[in-house]
Amino acid sequence: MPKEDLVTKKMGSVLYMAPEIHNTKEFPCKAYKSDMFSLGVVFFMLAFGVPPFNTAELSDGFFTFLKMRPDSTDFFKYHAHTRQLYHDNKIP
Repeated sequence: MPKEDLVTKKMGSVLYMAPEIHNTKEFPCKAYKSDMFSLGVVFFMLAFGVPPFNTAELSDGFFTFLKMRPDSTDFFKYHAHTRQLYHDNKIP
């Protein structure tokens, strides 16, 4: 899908799904940005062996943290699978 294309229906796995995909019927979104979000989830899973959250919905605390503070590295301080690495200064 070209990066200029708009996504107009919910698709993909909930675990990797960008938050804007949940509301695509009402608010179409660009496919490229959604793909970048999913790639970030994959990178997190490759680096730490677990997903960063269970579902890309506001009911998931870790997802909400990322959505509300996208530029914050504090996420690593609190996530169960990254907390120790963060405190040991192994995550810059």
